[in-house]
Amino acid sequence: MNQNNQEENRQQHSMTLARLAIALANDYETVYVINTEDDSYIEYGVVPNSQELTRRSSGQDFYADTPVNATNLVHPDDQAHFVAALEKETMRETLRTDKSFLVRYRLILGGVPRYYVLKGIKDPNIDGRFIMIGVKNVDEQTRKELAAEAESRTYSEIAGSLASLYEVIYHIDVRTGRYKVYGCAPDLMNNNLRAGSGNFFELLSGTIRAVIHPDDAEMVFKALYKEALISRLHETGSFTLKYRQLMDGRMQYMFLTAFRLQNEPDHVVIGVRNIHAQVCREQEQAAKSAMFNEISKVLALRYEVIYQVNIKTGEYREYARSEKYARLEIGVKVHDFFSECQKNMKRDIYPEDYPMMAREMEREQLLRSMQETGSTALNYRLVLDGEPQYVTLFAIRPSDDSDHVYIAVANVDAA
Repeated sequence: MNQNNQEENRQQHSMTLARLAIALANDYETVYVINTEDDSYIEYGVVPNSQELTRRSSGQDFYADTPVNATNLVHPDDQAHFVAALEKETMRETLRTDKSFLVRYRLILGGVPRYYVLKGIKDPNIDGRFIMIGVKNVDEQTRKELAAEAESRTYSEIAGSLASLYEVIYHIDVRTGRYKVYGCAPDLMNNNLRAGSGNFFELLSGTIRAVIHPDDAEMVFKALYKEALISRLHETGSFTLKYRQLMDGRMQYMFLTAFRLQNEPDHVVIGVRNIHAQVCREQEQAAKSAMFNEISKVLALRYEVIYQVNIKTGEYREYARSEKYARLEIGVKVHDFFSECQKNMKRDIYPEDYPMMAREMEREQLLRSMQETGSTALNYRLVLDGEPQYVTLFAIRPSDDSDHVYIAVANVDAA
């Protein structure tokens, strides 16, 4: 009777293991059955397109074979945590408190890493003599998840970058007009749009009349009017505007960027930032440039020819008022000023003045002459139209560390 009961229990236990193995076979392609009494194990493979298992291999000690197999098959970066999770005491302790455990890792197959997941469960019978482990290929799914995570991180980085560029950002659903406001200065579009509730396009008209400079209001409204905005973004994908807006009782220059999200075709992002300080600097710089241009023109009228000379390389540019003084096309860069100068002086300078000019126009001598005051002047006669005419040469170095000197020649013969 006892033998019959034992045989019946053995058969029931085998049936239970078979059901568990087949259950695992629904989701896993390989199943291991480990005997906890002697640590022996059997590896089963799942027959494709069925729930049948076929015996592949077996071993005397699962826990001794695992590190060896891991070294040969598991990705080097995953071997440590794979082996640690499948240590005998670790696995039994885990299953003592939990019904199952998962291990994610990569196998090297054909030289290519593939993502796998391993699930371990314990025998539900009271004696708990068996542990079953199912192995599943999750490479395609995992790669899709990793790609989605990478894309999400990319969008988060883009959003963070945009947030650093703009004081306020509007995320607008163009179908409903509903929107959200992000940023540190949502008052840039005044209280109407600050709350982030209502219809963006319906609130826009009142906002523009309240805060946008009258000369810019129509331009801004035409650009952000719903139909116009959708049409323009459909054509170009993005656009920018510069306009003036009332802030803190003063008109400030603003910069607006609107663009359509590639992954959200029904949504538009508008970023706004204050560029008043930048525009003021640009206007100030433009005014200075205009002033210097006028000064340069006035000074240029006094001189017949001006040279810009790089004292390190000898490269120079020539700007002449008339052909009588020109040796080059206007603005052409040539090597080398000092050697060219010595050659031209033999031909153009009145013979009595040539020795002095040949000496003074040597590079080192010229720099010494300018060393104390930053400038020097030379009076000599230049042969023009076959007659000697008095001219004055002015050489100026803008600063001690400047790489350039400016040499200008004025005709002072009448004086």
